[in-house]
Order: sequence, then C-alpha cells, then structure tokens
Amino acid sequence: MSYGSFVTDWKDAESANPNFKCPKCTERKISFREWESRDGAHEDLKYRCETCGHIWWVDRAKPKAAPTPSPSDIEKFVDTAKQLAEDYEPSGIIVKATPSPSDEERLQLRGALSQAKADLQTVTAELSEVRKAVEGRLATKGRDTAEKIAKLAEQLAEGNEHEAEVQTILKDFAQAIRDGWGSP
Repeated sequence: MSYGSFVTDWKDAESANPNFKCPKCTERKISFREWESRDGAHEDLKYRCETCGHIWWVDRAKPKAAPTPSPSDIEKFVDTAKQLAEDYEPSGIIVKATPSPSDEERLQLRGALSQAKADLQTVTAELSEVRKAVEGRLATKGRDTAEKIAKLAEQLAEGNEHEAEVQTILKDFAQAIRDGWGSP
C-alpha cells in the first residue's frame, strides 16, 4: 500500500473532459480529486459519479526527472569518449581492441579442429558398430522367443480342448515375432 495525500479538493470533471462518463451508469456528472504518493512518484485520480455514487481510480505514474550528473561523472564520460576516439580509425574500425591470433596460434587451432573432427569420426564409427551388435542380439533374442512360443503352443495344445485354436494363435504370434525381428 502506498502512502500519500489528496492534493486537490473535488473538481468537476466536465470542464476537463465534457465527454467523460461514469462506467456504471453512463451519466456525465462526475467529480474528481488528485492524489499524490508520499515519495512523489505517483499521481492518481479518484473519480466519483454524483448521480449513482460509483467511485473509481485512475493510476497515473509521474515520470521521474533524470538525475543530474556530477562533475566527476561528466569528466569520466569525456575521458571515455577521448579514449574511444583514439582507438578508432577514420574508417570506423577499432584498431586497438583485441589482437588477432598469431600464425602459430592459428596452426594450433587448426590442429585442434582436425583432431576434433577425427575424434568425431571415430566415435561415429564406434556407435555404428554398437548399433549393429545390439540389432544382432535383438534379432537372436526374437528368434529364441519365437521358438519358445512355438514349443509352448504345442505343449498347451496337448492338454487343451481348443488345441487347434490355441496352437494357431501362438504359431501366428511366433511367426510375427520372427518376421518383425528380422535376421542379424
């Protein structure tokens, strides 16, 4: 909550804006007062409809004045401007900023880049081999699982009155696994 006080008495709003209406009853008989925060940062308006008694506020922030620079701030600014002027050539390119890398540094950077590329190729090849090995293991596992299901189908069918139906379902499932897993 902000603290402050009213800086004006109630005034007729029609003189400031003859088209101003109450948001509740749309009548034009409106009064207002100005309120200012203790720190002076805000100035708000409190409106009152004289017809229906509705009250509302309109917040208005007062722009703060720019601070006045001290003499030492001005001196620092001038010194910085002079330094920048010395660092620039007429073409507008900074000439005294960061030095460019030497030929030796460039060779070192190229060597490091080449090594990074080689390392990346090695890692890519290793990942490819791992992928192939995993796919092979999955295919083998899939075939093993399909064979186990086929055996289970035969065993279940022996003791089940719906043996033909169960056997067909499990054999179809085993074949689907074989087809889906593929070969290594």
